[in-house]
Amino acid sequence: MAYKVLQSFRDIQTRVVYNPGSAYPADAPADRIEKLTGLSFIAADEAVETVTDNNTVAEIKALLDAKGIQYQSKSTKAELLSLLED
Repeated sequence: MAYKVLQSFRDIQTRVVYNPGSAYPADAPADRIEKLTGLSFIAADEAVETVTDNNTVAEIKALLDAKGIQYQSKSTKAELLSLLED
């Protein structure tokens, strides 16, 4: 599970850029989620489980990391997406 991104932002801790509709990892520190929710960057009550081709490679990798799924750093977007389908 991940949080739905409401506004574009670059995470100051991970430097990953998140776009509206994408997923922010639910395993991020609680204080970080609280701050992003307070600033209306992510939705506290809207969880996102699906990732599409519209997500960036960095966002897909972040979700894979959150789920503990390993991947090769050179993997293509299609390969990364296929790992989430399994």
